[in-house]
Amino acid sequence: MKKMLHLIVMTFMSMILCAQNIGDTMDVNFEDYNLRFTVKSLYPAECSVICTNCAANSVEITIPSSVRISGKEFQVVSVDECAFMGKEGLTSIEIPESVTKIANNAFRDCSNLTDISMPNTIESIGSWAFMNCSSLKNISIPEKVKYIKNATFYGCSSLETIDFHDNLKSIEYYAFAKCCSLKTIVIPASVVDIDGGVFSYSNELKSIVVEDENPVYDSRNDCNAIIETATNKLVQACKNAIIPNDVVSVGTEAFEGILADVELPNSVVEIGYRAFYASGLTKIFIPNSVKYIGSEAFISCDDVESISVESGNSTYDSRNDCNAIVKTSNNQLIVGCKNTVIPTDVTIIGDLAFKNCVGLTNIEIPENVTYIGDYAFQNCVNLETIEIPSSVVTIGFCAFCNCSSFTSIKCWAETLPYATSSVFDGCSEDMVIYVPGKSLELYNEHYPWKNYEIKSMTLTSPLDIYPNPVNDKLFIEAEMNIEEICVFDALGRCQDVEMLSGRFVTLNLSDFNDGVYFVRIKSDGEIITKRFVKK
Repeated sequence: MKKMLHLIVMTFMSMILCAQNIGDTMDVNFEDYNLRFTVKSLYPAECSVICTNCAANSVEITIPSSVRISGKEFQVVSVDECAFMGKEGLTSIEIPESVTKIANNAFRDCSNLTDISMPNTIESIGSWAFMNCSSLKNISIPEKVKYIKNATFYGCSSLETIDFHDNLKSIEYYAFAKCCSLKTIVIPASVVDIDGGVFSYSNELKSIVVEDENPVYDSRNDCNAIIETATNKLVQACKNAIIPNDVVSVGTEAFEGILADVELPNSVVEIGYRAFYASGLTKIFIPNSVKYIGSEAFISCDDVESISVESGNSTYDSRNDCNAIVKTSNNQLIVGCKNTVIPTDVTIIGDLAFKNCVGLTNIEIPENVTYIGDYAFQNCVNLETIEIPSSVVTIGFCAFCNCSSFTSIKCWAETLPYATSSVFDGCSEDMVIYVPGKSLELYNEHYPWKNYEIKSMTLTSPLDIYPNPVNDKLFIEAEMNIEEICVFDALGRCQDVEMLSGRFVTLNLSDFNDGVYFVRIKSDGEIITKRFVKK
């Protein structure tokens, strides 16, 4: 009988346990919101919480510390991933001391959340957890939280104060980017790892101070920046930053989105990826000490009027006062601005060279250029037209994407340049591309050119020559057939004579000396003389 009773009890207990499985849920409906609790563990009995519904306006939520699921009491230990994401009606939330974890995206885009109570029992806060909580004004990081994850408070534009603590070890990438109301920051001595861009675009931030006892970082000479002590690398700046004279590296995204106008000291050797992206620079001066400039280092610096490289720099130059940075070894223009004049000996327009340069309204690409890089002119929204010289062999990915003011371009290349189908993405569908008449059919057969109306170069007279000045190849186009051509120098000495037939002719002048020449063309019985410059 005892054995039978024991068997019945065990069977009953088994039935209860089967009703309490990991993943079981319990929905609780309140007046203005609904919460769902999900079993995460049976021993100990723990669950997580999400919000399934929230009223549109002024909702204050208190998360209970425990809830009964299938007749058993479970402790609420975590706010689940995306638990309250996008609940714009949420204005206040109280988290109980039972909670130890706030997961990724938990309160993301809660734009009206103004007050949050986080107990010191919380040990981890996930990436993007409070991203775009644009009404939050004050945050106190719980004492057990050692790591502030990627973009945790990104876009908290009303955030005025952050209370760090002495247990904090790491602040990750973009953690407080676009926190536009921050004024001062004190980095505790305990912090030993800071990623790039942690305060990017936080333009009211005027003071950054690292506590003196910090073994890894400092803010020497009241520079209003975070500097990695051992490497002398500036990690993060604010609008009042001054780069100390012993800094050798400006780190990744150090000044990104910071409206600071600073000068680089002669100690700087390296400028990192996106170091001054969208910063407040009005001029760029590269000391002769600089040996490396990272990708996108000066992109979107809309206020830059001038660019210069100090004489004696062995890696870069700004020859002929071109207002650009040229890599000397391969004649590659890597950084331009709205006032750039591309030197005639530049052969490569580098990737991203003019990307996002909204002040650029016109630019002349010289005849020696053979390569236009990826994204080279992307988002140059006020650039109205461009002429691609005959020397260009390759046009990189998205090179002219979103040049939305283009109404027409001219491509002088008789041989079709290599270009991906994305080169003109975002340009007007009504854009007209003018090409040499001899190559009209070729352009009409290939992408991306065939996506647009292709026309032969418009003649300004019954006969045109181009380009002028010319480097190697001179193109001659006439309304009637060209019967004879004679090229002669300024002294009237004949240089070249050809008997031809056709409306489009290419002359190879690569062996000609620099100077002024004249070309005499016989077309349909009429003789026309044109002047050109060989350079």
